[in-house]
Amino acid sequence: MTDRQPLRDYSQRIDEAFESGAVTQGRRLLEEALQASRTDPAYHEFFRGVAAHYLAGDIPMQVRRLEHALTLAPADPFLLRSMGVALSLEGHDEDALAFFDQALQEDPDDSVALRRKGVALSQLGRHDEAIMWLDAALQANPHDSVAMRNLGVSLSRCGRDDEAIKWFDKALQENPNDFAALRQKGVSAANLGRFDDAIRWYDEALAIRPENVATLLNKARTLIDTKDYGRAIAVYDELAQREPRKPFHLLEKAIALTKLGREKSALAAIEQAYAIPNPAEPLRRGKNYWLNRLGLESHVTRTGTGTGTGTRTPPVADAGGEYGSIARVMEKTWEIFQDDILSFRKKIEEAKNSFNAFIGSSSIFARDRVFLIGARKWNSFTPTLPLGDRDDRSVGGGYFLSANGVGTVIDPGFDFLENFNAMGGRLADIQNIVITHAHNDHTADLESILTLFYQRRKQAQLSPSASARLNPGRSRPAVNLYINLGAFQKFSPMLNLRASDHLGEVRVIAPGEEYMIPGSGITMRILPANHDEIFSKTYAVGLHFTLPTTPARHLVFTGDTGLFPAGAELTPGTVAELEIGRQYGFQPGEIDYFIPHLGSIGDNELKSPDNQENLGESFYPNHLGVQGLIRLITQLRPRYAFVSEFGEELKGFIVLLMELINRCVRELGDLNHVPPELMPVIMPMDLYFFCDLGREMLYCAGSESFEPLSETTYRHLDKNNMSQFYYEPKSGAPVSCDPYFAMKKLEYACRTNSGPFADRNQRTRRL
Repeated sequence: MTDRQPLRDYSQRIDEAFESGAVTQGRRLLEEALQASRTDPAYHEFFRGVAAHYLAGDIPMQVRRLEHALTLAPADPFLLRSMGVALSLEGHDEDALAFFDQALQEDPDDSVALRRKGVALSQLGRHDEAIMWLDAALQANPHDSVAMRNLGVSLSRCGRDDEAIKWFDKALQENPNDFAALRQKGVSAANLGRFDDAIRWYDEALAIRPENVATLLNKARTLIDTKDYGRAIAVYDELAQREPRKPFHLLEKAIALTKLGREKSALAAIEQAYAIPNPAEPLRRGKNYWLNRLGLESHVTRTGTGTGTGTRTPPVADAGGEYGSIARVMEKTWEIFQDDILSFRKKIEEAKNSFNAFIGSSSIFARDRVFLIGARKWNSFTPTLPLGDRDDRSVGGGYFLSANGVGTVIDPGFDFLENFNAMGGRLADIQNIVITHAHNDHTADLESILTLFYQRRKQAQLSPSASARLNPGRSRPAVNLYINLGAFQKFSPMLNLRASDHLGEVRVIAPGEEYMIPGSGITMRILPANHDEIFSKTYAVGLHFTLPTTPARHLVFTGDTGLFPAGAELTPGTVAELEIGRQYGFQPGEIDYFIPHLGSIGDNELKSPDNQENLGESFYPNHLGVQGLIRLITQLRPRYAFVSEFGEELKGFIVLLMELINRCVRELGDLNHVPPELMPVIMPMDLYFFCDLGREMLYCAGSESFEPLSETTYRHLDKNNMSQFYYEPKSGAPVSCDPYFAMKKLEYACRTNSGPFADRNQRTRRL
């Protein structure tokens, strides 16, 4: 294939010429490029699209030319990226993302595609994601001043204007003539209330590009903020000359004129705005709205049906009866709210953006890893109670297991979505949900997850993505549900209410059954459990996952279970038959990863066996408790045991509890002559638990690295309302940062999509 780099260089030079205002030079370069590309039909079609854009302002024609070019060279990363840029210019940023992703699949280090993807995400309001991709663009090209500027814009839109100004300064160090960086620096300064600085930076930008409308408009609005209405009016006059078909310049000018008491001039500006034929920005509100907003008398003459005589329409609030009364409410509301309404709208927009980011964002998790995320803390019912202090509110949660890019949620209880989102998860990561029993602390967020899938599918139907053109037949998949019979009985009205395209397979699971999790390579075997789940005493289950690792590894969740069925009469002849560990069918040492649910400490567990009539009284019903947990760990002897599902009532005792459990297991191992190297590694599972199951490594916040599980230990942090287990290497150089600071850094990394399992190198494709 002919080397296309010279043609790509032409494209960059054409863009630079037209964007700097050197139209004559741009036309000349465009003619040269069209001539040079005659032997390359795909790129010749591309340059015809560039001509449509710059010479006729016809972006839809540019898109059609690019579509044709991609039929000739469908895997060309430059053309794919160019299609994304054109769609973004047309306002179709969601569609543009699909093309940027395809371009990055072909060339993962294309800094321009990385940057343009960040810009598109920012324009969609997904600023945290935008920051991640713009940062990736700067890793690929540390001197990209445009990426620096856009990173500043995204930070500003997140309310981080001090940081934004630093990035605008970096962009200006690379390119002192970047007028857009100067303008945005002015915007951030104005947001911070530094109006004099803002005006100065707007003027510096206008010295480079005096015709730039965005800079003029920002300057005019900042002058109004400083009550410099006279200078603001002069800028609006210039804007009206440069964009005569945009009425809002005249309407904003009318605001400044009113502030100066020049009512007749303000009326004239409003009349002029509404006289513009076919305005570039259609006016959504009538003339009376502006007249009443500015406290001006209406000079509108009605010429409709009736007597034919012209009559003056009174201001809306002057109308009589209920109509006028309602109008006065509207006016008074505007009067009182107008100074604060923008911040309110910003908060509403931020909330919408957060929602849309969670349900619409790409997966940021690595697809080539087999990993487990512990997004669960307490097990107790108290999340349903109205506790007075938010900081003491219980946190529930669930688990997330991923292999080959296919994610499975296990028991999404109270706060699972909040925890999962905080740890970097998005709806796009979830393809399967497994429910082991019907209790609220294992199912509370199930309905919310299914509702989000419904909302995502609804949005996709309203705004179909261009990714369908890239991947015919591929769309965001529905979620599969594996649910035990008790939970199915609980949720069946919701599941059977109507056929739904956001819900895939619904399987009712029971002990002994085995399933292949589609696309993941994971086999899931259903285990028995002894747990009264209200709906039934016999339907709760445990889970055994065979993982697609080399060699294959085994992960077992006990779920909520007692060691024996509640109330069972234990005799030497029935113990082996009834004990839950025997029913799993594992030999000691076969389980690699074991997640037992502790529950709490039963009333009888810590009494002397001498004071109890039978063995069964020592064990906590419905949960393992301390005795059942220690028995299972010593009986099954897993390589690693991650103790989970702590009762909230164990706060204050939990650290000592883990020490005592470890001591019991060690001493029982010594009694049973278990070699030290075969003793299980036991640690608690808490929020921000990131375990690479394939490599047997656990993420340590202090060292900001994955460390071998066998060389990892745990510590407890209790500071500033944070009661948290965290993990660190057993040996090695001491971590320099404070543990609290290390955990806060980990939280921030997850929130900004650069957490432990974020795919920063392979840049996971959007589903």
